[in-house]
Amino acid sequence: MIQTEYLQKIDNDFLLKALKPYSSKEAVYLQEASVLSLGKLRSNSNYIVQGKFSIESPCYVDETGHFNGVEFVICYNQIGAVSLAYATQNKLLLCLQDLTVEDFYILYMSGIYITRLESTYKSLINPKEFSCKFEVIKERKGSRLSILKTLVEFSDPQGGIASGKVDLAIKHS
Repeated sequence: MIQTEYLQKIDNDFLLKALKPYSSKEAVYLQEASVLSLGKLRSNSNYIVQGKFSIESPCYVDETGHFNGVEFVICYNQIGAVSLAYATQNKLLLCLQDLTVEDFYILYMSGIYITRLESTYKSLINPKEFSCKFEVIKERKGSRLSILKTLVEFSDPQGGIASGKVDLAIKHS
């Protein structure tokens, strides 16, 4: 379920900078993002970010007319990039506290890996207009590697839903 109230809207310039790796491929699908919860370091809840997406034309194939597995991963990566960059800038997650946001942008493409991805599609999602909730439910910081456990849910106004569990490994420099 997508919330309508948020704590902080993420600035559009910040969003576009975090999504720069996607811009040359004309694959920026995330249109806006807002922080719903600041996380355990700042509150007693998980770190949660909500995003609004639109896929007018897929970057990899002719239009399919529905949200599919490839788009799930691309959209997850985009909401994840923005969410984690924002968490880095604002020191919201323990595993990212030693980084500057500039360090994060360098690390993002070469040092953050999906180690597990489970996705479930309950009903078709219209790719032209849908939302997402990204939630960090657990983090573990090690000396060489940090692990984030996340949940994601995509939904559209017509009741389309897809959700997933995604684990990330973050390499320390």
